[in-house]
Amino acid sequence: MLPFALLFARLPLARTAGILVLIWGIVCLLTVTCDNYPGFVVQRIFLGLTESAVSPAFVAITALWYKPREQAARLGIWYSATGVRLHRNLRLADEQIFSMFSGVINFGLGHAHSDHPWKALYYFCGSVTIAWSFVVYFLLPNSPLDPGRFFNTREREVLVRRFEENPYGRDRQPLKIDQVKEAVTDIKTYIYFLMASAIYVSHYMWYYS
Repeated sequence: MLPFALLFARLPLARTAGILVLIWGIVCLLTVTCDNYPGFVVQRIFLGLTESAVSPAFVAITALWYKPREQAARLGIWYSATGVRLHRNLRLADEQIFSMFSGVINFGLGHAHSDHPWKALYYFCGSVTIAWSFVVYFLLPNSPLDPGRFFNTREREVLVRRFEENPYGRDRQPLKIDQVKEAVTDIKTYIYFLMASAIYVSHYMWYYS
């Protein structure tokens, strides 16, 4: 995630996110070309690499558009939309917020009349992701200071005022050594790291046990 976080901090946010989502969708779509185990392993590596841009994008957007006291709730909403793996004995796959209707779609695609119905899932998911990349690229504003045509004059003034009151919104700046030292010596950095590691380790141990 670190390389993508650095990219989002130095390049136009919406354009960069749109391009990375497009690449993610293409990699997802190319899953259907795999026909052996080594091929699937390589494909999953690249899929994970491109997907790892999602969290830094959410954090960058949240830090840019919301004040510090508003960010925790928004990040919780972003995170709640990610997959939560349930026990396989329940025969349930990744459940997401939109799974209220995606389960029906996946069921229909999985029962498509073809030699490999699982490919229909990747055709669908890859195509939707590619389509969404154009929405992100052309409709997501790069910054509260450049909100595009979706905000009137009064709303633009509010965005500018909120941006000036947000100390973490000005992320277009060079790397500062003192900030690196502060992050390395801050105990909260290691607590966050241990929390994330524990979540993913227990997640996979539970699922594959």
